[in-house]
Amino acid sequence: MTSLGLLAGALIIAGCTTGSLNPKADPDQDGGVSFSEFDAYMKEAIFTAFDANGDGAVTMTEWRLMDPSGPASKFNKADKNGDGRVSRAESDAKMDRDGSMKKLFNKVDADRSGSLSETEIATFRDLLSQQSNGTELDQLKQAADKL
Repeated sequence: MTSLGLLAGALIIAGCTTGSLNPKADPDQDGGVSFSEFDAYMKEAIFTAFDANGDGAVTMTEWRLMDPSGPASKFNKADKNGDGRVSRAESDAKMDRDGSMKKLFNKVDADRSGSLSETEIATFRDLLSQQSNGTELDQLKQAADKL
C-alpha cells in the first residue's frame, strides 16, 4: 500500500530488539531473513496495520489514517476492482507491481548477501528511532532514505 512498504519495516525491526530475529520474520530460524520470508512477513504486517477494523479490507478512511496526505490515486490504483475497498490480494498485487518489498529489502541488506542479518535490521531500527518529524509513515521513509 505504501510506496516502499516502510510501515512494516518498523514491525520487522521491532522484533529484533532483544538480540534475536522475530520468529515470524525468520520462520526457518536460520538467523537471517531471506527475501521470500521478508516479503511474506511485510505484506501481512502492512495490510494488518492499514486494516484498522480487522475486517479483511482497507477502506479509504483506514488508508487516510496511515497516510493522511497521500493522493487518492494511490488508493485507487490498489483497488483494482473499484469497490472502494482494498483486499489483501489487491494489496499484495500492488506491492508486487511497484516492487516496494524488493526495494526496501535491498536498502536494508547492506552487504548484499540476500539475507538480512540482525545487524542490518538493528541498523535500520536505530535509524528509525532517530526520526521525529512528520507522521509515522514519514519517519519510516526518512529512515529508509538514510540507508
